[in-house]
Amino acid sequence: MFRKLSVLAVPLAAFLAINAYAGQANPAKAAAQEVVDDYKKLRAMCSVSIGEERRDCFAKLNDSNANYRAAKETLNRDSDDSKSAHFVSFAG
Repeated sequence: MFRKLSVLAVPLAAFLAINAYAGQANPAKAAAQEVVDDYKKLRAMCSVSIGEERRDCFAKLNDSNANYRAAKETLNRDSDDSKSAHFVSFAG
């Protein structure tokens, strides 16, 4: 029972973290980064788990792929916006 609850704790923590970041200056980027970080933690937990716990963990990881992909796109879009800025140099 505890193992199944621990697998469910990560998505719940991600949901709560997303809501906590809602008041920040760039909530979309902060929330996206939190989703990516939580996904990576879950992936690391899955890789060291065994048996049915491992199967359940990877099933949960698979369920969160769409959110992870969307978060990565959000982060990449934000970084692309900053890379496309035009910088003027007045080197003399």
